[in-house]
Amino acid sequence: MRGDEVRTLFDYSYWATGRVRDAAVGISAAQFCAPAPMPFPFDDLRGTLVHTLDTERNARVRLRGEVQPPSLHVEDFPTPAELTDFWQEEEAHMRAYLAGLSDEDLQQPFDLGPRGTLPVWELLLHFANHSTQHRSEAAILLTYFGHSPGDLDFFLYAITRLDSDR
Repeated sequence: MRGDEVRTLFDYSYWATGRVRDAAVGISAAQFCAPAPMPFPFDDLRGTLVHTLDTERNARVRLRGEVQPPSLHVEDFPTPAELTDFWQEEEAHMRAYLAGLSDEDLQQPFDLGPRGTLPVWELLLHFANHSTQHRSEAAILLTYFGHSPGDLDFFLYAITRLDSDR
């Protein structure tokens, strides 16, 4: 995988996540932390989104070889707006990291400890895919609350980019 492809994948991921965050701003604080109406991996919308953000942040920090920060806690984000503000800062950090990666950097092995190594591009692909899974779960809850984020498919992102280039 080349740098431009990885950056496109993350551009898409941030576009789709932005749609989810925009929809979340329309719900109440009570809905944001309300238990899901069905068994759910992270209990509620807030937990799902905070988990996604925390994983993304930890991935970037690990890939840069920096000291792992403490995990994020759901209590630190009482509203969707506060989560969005923090996420936009993290997005800027991730985009800066991605912008600095060359095609050769993406091929470099990343040490996973006893499991072995994977090239950096495979880890980045994993984290983008991880976000897709939890973004879909968040979309289910938002739809349940009457605030669907709409279509999150890559194709819509791609044609939206085409339209904006005109």
